[in-house]
Amino acid sequence: MKTFQKARKAKNPSKCNWSSDNCSKSPDKPDGYNFIPSCQRHDFGYRNTKKQKRFTKAMKKRIDDNFKKDLYKYCSQFSGWSSWKGVECRRLADIYYTAVRHFGKRDEALEFDPEVEFEKRDEVADVQPDEFDNFDGSEVDPDIEGQVIPEVLEDDGVDVENLDDIENL
Repeated sequence: MKTFQKARKAKNPSKCNWSSDNCSKSPDKPDGYNFIPSCQRHDFGYRNTKKQKRFTKAMKKRIDDNFKKDLYKYCSQFSGWSSWKGVECRRLADIYYTAVRHFGKRDEALEFDPEVEFEKRDEVADVQPDEFDNFDGSEVDPDIEGQVIPEVLEDDGVDVENLDDIENL
């Protein structure tokens, strides 16, 4: 996450869409847990794979799964006497993950509309993790055959100062 936030702050590579509405449909800091960095990286994944025409059902799941990993990593900081906070944090992370799996947008034309989104905040906050067990994803496009989705590695030695020079990002 540190590498991503450093690149985001520098807007590097400059051709990427670094905009974010943070945790758009949900509170940015539910019960005081700061989910903003995870939400920003999630927005980055959606917006840039859409721009590159690579936003498929499989890509959406990969980005959403990475979002859950980011949230769980954040929640892992609570241990010892604060371990109850980690449990609560992961419970909220599960709700946020369920929300993006169900409400995450597949259509570029459906971008953020503040009036609609604020009305939906309460709906998302009340989502139960098992509420979407029967969600089949039928409204999403088929995957691009043969597409490989790379793993996201934290601090993998990439020099974020020179990402504009890297080909094929």
